Amino acid sequence: MDGIYLDRIQVRREKTSALEEKKWLYVTDDAVTARGLRDQGEAVLIWFHQGNQNQDFSDFVFAAEDPGHLDPEYVEKVYRRLKGLSWDILETPRCLVRETSVEDVEDFYGSSQIIPIPFNIVSCQPE
Repeated sequence: MDGIYLDRIQVRREKTSALEEKKWLYVTDDAVTARGLRDQGEAVLIWFHQGNQNQDFSDFVFAAEDPGHLDPEYVEKVYRRLKGLSWDILETPRCLVRETSVEDVEDFYGSSQIIPIPFNIVSCQPE
């Protein structure tokens, strides 16, 4: 393979505002290009193939063998991990469960006061 492969994939979320800044995951098969992008603060995924086996990508966490067939959910998770953003684990209409982050610590201490919540075990049974 001749030349350097460089592409970017837009990270899409179901609940993204039209005004929200676009987020990109860069894909490249070149170590120098990848380090340059990463040094600029970009999220980078390495494309492994026969032509770049002699390059050192050991300081990169994520790689793919077929970047043309990446699942959008995987792209979002790679982007969020590389940018230090928490993953959304589970979402219902009334609740979002996500990974905790350093920013959550103060809220945890603020919520350490135990507040009694009335609980009726019968209401938890299937009807």
